[in-house]
Amino acid sequence: MCKKHFLRYLYKKVLREAASLGLLKCDRITIKINEHNEVEANLVLEALKDWAKRKSCPEPEPGSAGIYPLSLEKVLYLMLKAFYELDENSYKLANPRLAKNPAYTLLPFEVAAYAKLKRMKPPKEYGEGPLWEIALDVAIQQSTEAFSALKILNKLELLFPVV
Repeated sequence: MCKKHFLRYLYKKVLREAASLGLLKCDRITIKINEHNEVEANLVLEALKDWAKRKSCPEPEPGSAGIYPLSLEKVLYLMLKAFYELDENSYKLANPRLAKNPAYTLLPFEVAAYAKLKRMKPPKEYGEGPLWEIALDVAIQQSTEAFSALKILNKLELLFPVV
């Protein structure tokens, strides 16, 4: 794909998820940006700004709180951490519905390509150790299975309560 069509593809992907999460209302949206999600956050910010302009809504803005966009491998890492270490905060961030994360459908190579197109540094690795390696491998090699796993997070909570 050319640059224009690749960006359009990514924006549509983010907007589709934002719509399913109920984010596409004419409310003010704040997006949390840090060193680990800078690329995803900027991608979500641009996609939502473009949508807001077309709908005459307030433009989203970066902040220290709000939506925390993370791509698939990071969400998988948090999911593994939540259930392996019984970490409730990781579970809340891993669950796209609870976190209102429209970037969880982004694959690692899409985030890397976006960073390169926008002349941004790639984000720092989010996790470490075996859980991170598994999450990264699954996101790259088996993304369809990863998305299926994320769809049943609420049901998994019944089997492995993280509270």
